[in-house]
Amino acid sequence: RLREGTFTGGNLLLLDKALFFQALPLARRAVALRKNPLALARMVGLDILLKLLLGRLSLLEVEARAKRILGVEARALITPYPEVGVDVDREEDLVS
Repeated sequence: RLREGTFTGGNLLLLDKALFFQALPLARRAVALRKNPLALARMVGLDILLKLLLGRLSLLEVEARAKRILGVEARALITPYPEVGVDVDREEDLVS
């Protein structure tokens, strides 16, 4: 839950090709850690985690931290499509 409301994370990215390759090593690390919340928290910063737990974290702060960590502009995309939040790790995940 963020200050602006409750959101589900998704996996949509729109990147300039050059920025993609610049951010790729860190993105790979984040994907590898996605099932390990504590490791992700350390990567993102414990201050952000604390604000999130207290309900004081804003979407703008999340974007700013992503920009600082990745070294590229980062924006959240709020969409009305809940399917964006579906985790697809295996073929069975695609079966309705």
